[in-house]
Amino acid sequence: MSSTATTTTSSCTTTSSSSTSSSATNHSAPTTPTTSPSSSPPPFCSNKPAVRQRGRCHSAASESDDGNASGSGSSSSSDSDDGKGKPHKRCSSTRRKGDDGSSLSPPPSSAPTIPYTPMTINFPVPHFPGGALLRKANGVSKDGDPQTWTILQGPEFKVRTLKYLSAKKKAPSDFAGLNVFSIDLVRCKKRIDNISSHPANPLQTLLSNPACPHILVFNHQVLMDGMYLHLLIYAALPETPRLSDKARQLLQQFESPDMTDATRNVTLKMIPSVVVGPWLAKKAVGNKPALVGTKLACKYFRGTKYFEICLDVGSTSVGTTIIGVINKYVKSLVVDLAFLLEGKSEAQLPEQLLCGIRMYHCDLEYLMREVPLWDPL
Repeated sequence: MSSTATTTTSSCTTTSSSSTSSSATNHSAPTTPTTSPSSSPPPFCSNKPAVRQRGRCHSAASESDDGNASGSGSSSSSDSDDGKGKPHKRCSSTRRKGDDGSSLSPPPSSAPTIPYTPMTINFPVPHFPGGALLRKANGVSKDGDPQTWTILQGPEFKVRTLKYLSAKKKAPSDFAGLNVFSIDLVRCKKRIDNISSHPANPLQTLLSNPACPHILVFNHQVLMDGMYLHLLIYAALPETPRLSDKARQLLQQFESPDMTDATRNVTLKMIPSVVVGPWLAKKAVGNKPALVGTKLACKYFRGTKYFEICLDVGSTSVGTTIIGVINKYVKSLVVDLAFLLEGKSEAQLPEQLLCGIRMYHCDLEYLMREVPLWDPL
């Protein structure tokens, strides 16, 4: 096990030092339009016919007031557009029709500009013992085996477009710039910030490998029954860059010591969504982008080859309420979770997803009971 990585710490109420990211650079009358294979829509991009919603006609995959390409629910959002428009006086049917009466599909969504290339890890990825309780699923489906997770590629979520500030339009994201390559679990008596730096953390073995890429660590800290369950999501920059130049520069600024924690708190966005579950859970979680630092207590840490974001889920009444609802229905839930950085100017737009995952029926009470206790102190 290697020695502790040099780190700098900060709280969400004070100015912090956080690191720059990896310096890798990127990035007769036909009834249905035909497209060539090269222009066909990517996975998860909708190609549904136009429908009428809330008094207007538009594509089922067109801009809505949430950050998800499909779904329901509501919550406070960092984005002010409500997706509403003036109703059309003449829209006699829910589908546009061709000359022969058949449904006429709209043109396919434009494909992501950067190809999706899966990331391969050519060396073992160490885990805490509890990490074995969460298994990676094969592919993406609406439902899956309990205690499993899978990667979402990016276009499932809507993000701000280049002209968002003037037109308030969103579109499916380009492919996510980072690859989630591992999810780990650890149970502790106390909340542990900057857990990536601890010499007893198995991640240190990976960080000491010369081939280890730059890693973004999301440390979700959940308090239950007087104990903390840490859900650790590891995402890395792939060898073939997928982040656009603008998104890469914004990530570098986010991790830079020049950005304060206060600014980070209003830059990092999370898009949650309950894909499968009761209405009450969908309502509580919502599916709109939220500035995480305004909803939860967040801390940011910089280390060699990593940048860790700590999210204290139970630090506010909002987080406590959501955890309470989720605990009640957790065995029946399928939840999507995505992260991105908010583009506040045209120089930072369009936005691009950093990473996203889908988790199937993760029973927190079961995990809290079965995950071995780790006491590093």
